[in-house]
Amino acid sequence: MGGVLHKSMVALALGLLLCGMATAQVDLTARVSRDSALLGDTVSYSVVARGGGGAEVFFVPLPDTLARGGEIYQEPKIDTLANSSEGVAFRLRMVVTSYDSGAVSLPRFGVLVRHAGVLDTLFSEPKSLYFYPTPREADVADIKDIRGPLAQRLTFAEVWPWLLGGLAVLLAIVGWLIYRRYMRRGGIVEAKRRLVPPDELALDALQRLREERAWRSRGVKAFYTEVSDILREFLAAEFGIRTMECTSGRIVTDLRADSRCRREWIKEVDGMLQLADLTKFARFAPTEQDCMQTIDTTEALVRAMHEELHMGDRGELEEEQEGASGVPDGGGAAGESDATAEEKSRRDAERYGPRSVSEREMGK
Repeated sequence: MGGVLHKSMVALALGLLLCGMATAQVDLTARVSRDSALLGDTVSYSVVARGGGGAEVFFVPLPDTLARGGEIYQEPKIDTLANSSEGVAFRLRMVVTSYDSGAVSLPRFGVLVRHAGVLDTLFSEPKSLYFYPTPREADVADIKDIRGPLAQRLTFAEVWPWLLGGLAVLLAIVGWLIYRRYMRRGGIVEAKRRLVPPDELALDALQRLREERAWRSRGVKAFYTEVSDILREFLAAEFGIRTMECTSGRIVTDLRADSRCRREWIKEVDGMLQLADLTKFARFAPTEQDCMQTIDTTEALVRAMHEELHMGDRGELEEEQEGASGVPDGGGAAGESDATAEEKSRRDAERYGPRSVSEREMGK
């Protein structure tokens, strides 16, 4: 901006030479409120242009920085002091300051004057200011380093998310420990229930269906689904086939491949599974008499299969019971009964091995 101002002044000077007009009709005066100040203080700077009637005065735009270290602190303002046929007077006011100590020279300020159709240029006289550094007060001690940040106390709004997170982690750990302990206890209970023979599980489940009259309370579809699952679990335990994952036809095929399974058993199992499939998928509606007959037939089939498949085991158990009764241990009938029950549990564990129990039996 200083270069532009300089070029403008040169152009105006050339115009002055070309025009050859006198500038006596307009007087230009520059003033400052004081010639010295402290760093950062402000100084008022004004330029007043006075002329005869009919003269026009144009102020040249100023840059933000006037000279070395000098800056315009406030936007310049133009006031009209007089404007008539007798004369005109205009004043440009501005506030300057400096943040560097030392002398600051305010350059000449130029204005354009037009009178009687002739354009001319006038320049104000230069001004000089001096800015002093701020003196140190005598009662102020030596300057020290800037103090560090002040310690801030923790607020509840900053702490409660961490407390809530810690509580959630603690509850998760406690829940995991409880779940682990519960699962261990459940495993012990599950291991004990695995010793129950499959015929007892099946007969107990069928008896509950009979007492509940499940074909009424749950509907025939749910009833036959339950009976089919009971029979499938019993066959899986006795013959070692994966009945819960096979179709009815595949179960019958696997039973025929087992030499221990009689033909009449296969026929009854096939008829029972087909009746259940018709009820579940073909919308067959058995009567109440049919449902009761289904329970009777399934119970008889379970008893017949289990008794014949484990007839040899029963003879061995009876012989062991007779031998145990002849031992003079003073235990009496209670001792014989405990030994018999323990031996039966051991044999059932060896015979059936670890196997899963349905959710229905777990709720027993």
